[in-house]
Amino acid sequence: MYPDTPYYCMLPEKLVPFIASPFFLIASLYDTWQLPNILQVACMNSTNPNLSDCSPSEMIEINTFKTYTANALIKAQESRDWLRSVWAPSCPFHGNQHFGNDSESLRY
Repeated sequence: MYPDTPYYCMLPEKLVPFIASPFFLIASLYDTWQLPNILQVACMNSTNPNLSDCSPSEMIEINTFKTYTANALIKAQESRDWLRSVWAPSCPFHGNQHFGNDSESLRY
């Protein structure tokens, strides 16, 4: 539905209108992949999942992103009568994975 912006399929406010069956929406408000890769916040990543290392300005960015994500989930939930439940933790360890050179090195 969005050929020029294929990443839209990952955004709840764009995805939910195309889903016809009931479902339980689960999404992290922020995680160790999003912060360095989307926000470019270097204080927390998969090797250092510790918010205490973040500066006050980085925490403002993180909380702004968290609020934006929460509002997008609320908008998605309000767009469908049957979408009554959303679980959206602020889970810094979500996505905290290491992939080595072989399949045996997958760790969570």
